[in-house]
Amino acid sequence: MRKLILLSLFFISLDVCAQNDPEQKLKELQIRLPEMSNPAGTYVKFVQSGKLLFLSGHGPKNEKGELITGRVGETLTLQQGYDAAKACAIELIATLKAATGGDLRKIKRILISRKY
Repeated sequence: MRKLILLSLFFISLDVCAQNDPEQKLKELQIRLPEMSNPAGTYVKFVQSGKLLFLSGHGPKNEKGELITGRVGETLTLQQGYDAAKACAIELIATLKAATGGDLRKIKRILISRKY
């Protein structure tokens, strides 16, 4: 599942950031970004240092806002694992949008993506 999530995050994020108009690409993909969710702990969702943004504390959530847990092949099907990875990537993009004042065109590159 870890590889599935990493690959999904990489390709979704890369594709969105590579476009001249990321909002248009999201519309084409029929992806609606949620409002940035509040952190579940005492951390913050992002920190900006100079021109770099560091995101943390994101996880896959279902339509009800509940955290999706489990292992692909054990408690989740491959499709459920894909959907969880996609949900997490969408939440990350929503946080990027909030962090950039609503302008995803300010994002030039994704340097690293990790999921544990």
